[in-house]
Amino acid sequence: MDDPKRAGVLCALASLPDKKRPDAVDALVAVVAARHETAVIVTSDPDDLCAYRDALGPAGRGVAVLAVDALGEFRSGKPKLLQPASRDLRRARRRRSG
Repeated sequence: MDDPKRAGVLCALASLPDKKRPDAVDALVAVVAARHETAVIVTSDPDDLCAYRDALGPAGRGVAVLAVDALGEFRSGKPKLLQPASRDLRRARRRRSG
């Protein structure tokens, strides 16, 4: 499946925060990041990007998310990376939203 189609599927699958609408650009960023063995996405919408990354399943395992407001701490050696959610946490999120 090509990247734009995969991003469209992510828009449908991601467990976005309440009152958020799917964003094709955010989904595409997650898809492109997942093509790399490891990647860090710096964003002002960490919850959204985490939702898209988590919806990728095992393919999103190497993708970490960093909030823009935590960039200074990250550069000083105190990383605040949001790692992929565990499988159990993803299941719990789905149950709550479903």
